[in-house]
Amino acid sequence: MNENTVILKPISSTINGQTNRMNSVHAKLGIKILPAFIHNITEISKFKNIIIFDPEDRDIFKIIEKLPRKRIISHFHLNPTYLGLNSELWKTSLTILNRSDIIIVPADFLKVELEKYINREIITVPNGVDTEIFKIKNNVSLPQTFGFVGKLTNSKGLQILKYIWRNFPSNYRIQIDSVNNELLINTNNKILSNQSLQRENHITPFLDCLISTSLSEVAPLVIIEALVAGVPVITTNSSPYIDELQKVFSSSIIQKIILPDTIKNLNKDELKLNKQEVKQLSEVFIEKIITMPKLNKTEKEAIRKKALEIGFSSDKMCYSFATIYQGH
Repeated sequence: MNENTVILKPISSTINGQTNRMNSVHAKLGIKILPAFIHNITEISKFKNIIIFDPEDRDIFKIIEKLPRKRIISHFHLNPTYLGLNSELWKTSLTILNRSDIIIVPADFLKVELEKYINREIITVPNGVDTEIFKIKNNVSLPQTFGFVGKLTNSKGLQILKYIWRNFPSNYRIQIDSVNNELLINTNNKILSNQSLQRENHITPFLDCLISTSLSEVAPLVIIEALVAGVPVITTNSSPYIDELQKVFSSSIIQKIILPDTIKNLNKDELKLNKQEVKQLSEVFIEKIITMPKLNKTEKEAIRKKALEIGFSSDKMCYSFATIYQGH
């Protein structure tokens, strides 16, 4: 089947955690990847099965528009309201998703949401991570280390992160996996790095707790990576998926902070907090940081065990994808 299948890669795609994960999973399946250049359309046309990870991408849209009838399998991991229901990104996504034979999403709530707009088979496959990279690495050092992993943008909660960075208690350590001029180092307990880009040196397994300040998410990969590594999480309620996880891991392992109603249903360009909202949310984060207990290895192992039981591994995800691609 794999020799009849090709993955369309966006021309402008950037390497991030999600891209790394998808590349490694599909490398195991031996599926060919072709950039979505229009001059590749003759070669792309030879394949019976087309896999798409970025239905909102205009270059991919141009290819699909000109292709003869093919079996299309699309992966979709964005919230429609985040894209903006009147945006070109959502309109492009809708066109491709409505032409797809199967759509794969990482969370049940997104399946329910998409069913409002699309009459296609939608299958939920939970996110999976490399369990060899994200394994327990017990941090015995002091002070306790809290970390943020992700892009430094407003939609990821940059405003909150900047406030926390400026007011972080001196007897704890905070590490952020990006070097950015928005944040300045002024104590030894504040660390900026690019270690997460080197997968074997990813910061998450070395953390005592992950903080996720996002304003909009679907099934956050960074949180799943933390759970597989036995690391508890302090997060906003940026996705209904957080509630699903809390039912399994408890509110002490996944501590949730409620975002203001004013930002509900805003698209990615509108997601922004006012100064009072930033201050209130940031101070709740700091309060939870101060009261977060440091877990021992046994407690971390219990978190990891549950995460693996749910199936948050790249191997499980790889098997699920292969089954779907082959016609399940």
